Amino acid sequence: MLDVKVELLRQRNRIKELVDVRAAICYLAIKECNFSGVAFARTLNMTRSGVSFSAKRGEEVISRNTALRGRLMN
Repeated sequence: MLDVKVELLRQRNRIKELVDVRAAICYLAIKECNFSGVAFARTLNMTRSGVSFSAKRGEEVISRNTALRGRLMN
């Protein structure tokens, strides 16, 4: 699931695998690592509200897939 290029994460698309990875990354960056939502939005080419929504969704993604959390945190 993590064989994803950064360029793909920055594109606006609705491919489920990319959406889930982006959501998990947003959650970990914003909620766990205390990154600025505004700065992270710029990095991923998203809006602030998009990052906030994605972070909430990411919490659900990570709770369903603890292996993903471990891979992202390492």
